[in-house]
Amino acid sequence: MIKIKANATQVEISDLLWGSFVEQMGRAIYGGIYDEGHPTADENGYRQDVISAVRALNLPLIRYPGGNFVSGFDWKDSVGENRPVRMNLAWQQLEPNTIGLHEFYDWCEKVGSEVMMAINLGTGTIKDALELVEYCNFGGHSTIADERRKNGKDDPFGFKYWCLGNEMDGIWQICNLPAEEYARKAREVSKLIKIIDPEIKTTLVGSSGPYIPTYPAWEKTVLEEAYDFVDYISLHLYYSVTPDGKDESFLAQYKDLERYIETVRDIVKETKERKKSNHDVYLALDEWNIWKTSNDSSDTKWLVSDVRLENVYDFRDTLLFADMVVTMTNYSDCLKIGCLAQLVNVIAPIMTENGGRMFLQPTYYPFEFACNHLKGNLLSCEYDSPVITAGEEKYQSLHVTACENRSEYAMLLVNNNLTEEFDISLEVPETARKVKICKFMKAALADVNSFDEPEKVIPKELACQKEEGAVTLRIPAASIVMLTLEKGDK
Repeated sequence: MIKIKANATQVEISDLLWGSFVEQMGRAIYGGIYDEGHPTADENGYRQDVISAVRALNLPLIRYPGGNFVSGFDWKDSVGENRPVRMNLAWQQLEPNTIGLHEFYDWCEKVGSEVMMAINLGTGTIKDALELVEYCNFGGHSTIADERRKNGKDDPFGFKYWCLGNEMDGIWQICNLPAEEYARKAREVSKLIKIIDPEIKTTLVGSSGPYIPTYPAWEKTVLEEAYDFVDYISLHLYYSVTPDGKDESFLAQYKDLERYIETVRDIVKETKERKKSNHDVYLALDEWNIWKTSNDSSDTKWLVSDVRLENVYDFRDTLLFADMVVTMTNYSDCLKIGCLAQLVNVIAPIMTENGGRMFLQPTYYPFEFACNHLKGNLLSCEYDSPVITAGEEKYQSLHVTACENRSEYAMLLVNNNLTEEFDISLEVPETARKVKICKFMKAALADVNSFDEPEKVIPKELACQKEEGAVTLRIPAASIVMLTLEKGDK
């Protein structure tokens, strides 16, 4: 019997932790959220089956329009009439600008999410950035703000969260920059757009990942230059098959995410102390997911939409995905924004056929649980479980996070032990009442959902028993458990 005790903390889980990301790439937009010939399409061409699946996530924000695409994007192409068709150099596609700034805002209104707008700091100038923010957020009458009114939006969009470019240290990025040059440009943009709208919060570009040669020197340089003018610094991280091909090593990668978060957190802390600043900068993991082998269309280029990274996630991927969710929640003291990359078709939890069916990947379900239940205040979980060894990495069989909000207690448990199940006794607070949700996900590691078998890997009811002060259950080997308890008075 493994006992888990959850203790109260003063750490608040940010309302922005469970966001997502949509980019002009592959079939994310054209054939994904927009498919005017689809039987469920509304009057604007938006697939209502996709809208329903996204709305169920209750995403606080969706990052847009990139991603690599943004570094070559002229926002003026995406508004008004007679929009040009442009070459999307990032992904070697054509961008018709059918779905532009106004249309994406309208779609986000339908799914109940805010737009987290990204600024082009590749080919874009500081002047371009200022004009974009003026167009979007200025409520007065200027030539640019009145152009927004002419295009059908009287009130400002009021976008609060802005990304200052994307992966600017990456050689693959359009017009990538040295750290010093990027930092000065980003600092000036952030400083000036906050004059246009003082409510704006900005995210400084961090390294493109912990394996990039610039890491972590990039973080130190850009923070030194821009610290007092920005609110977040970005982290990007994707995991794939490990060189040894072993399941235990694949699942161990969440430990690397812990180290990544801790390293950037410590650089932020050191920068604040060195500058003697009263300003706080937090972390934004605004791209994260499992990245499998590419299945891009190899013989097609310069189309509006084609197959790009339409990964099909199996249950092994879902275990690591849930581990990443647990890790993100447990670092809520410093990690305040998260954007799952991406949302539809491209490395996504939602998959569609052009004009046809839709299915939800197994990863959709732990993400949906996090979006709707891992909120409020973080609880610290004390427990001890058998240790798994994968090369030089060691980690516990159980990986757990829990939280308390106004109406419930919620817990996500991952059993990374591939062969051993465990009996669990969970000590619960006095205010915990009846169990509301007790579900688990368990499948063969290679099992996937598909258009023909859309519910092969889905959550199922798990037997559990609540007695005085404790909930007991058995967690199967290689499984995910989602649990909530109603909260009442003492």
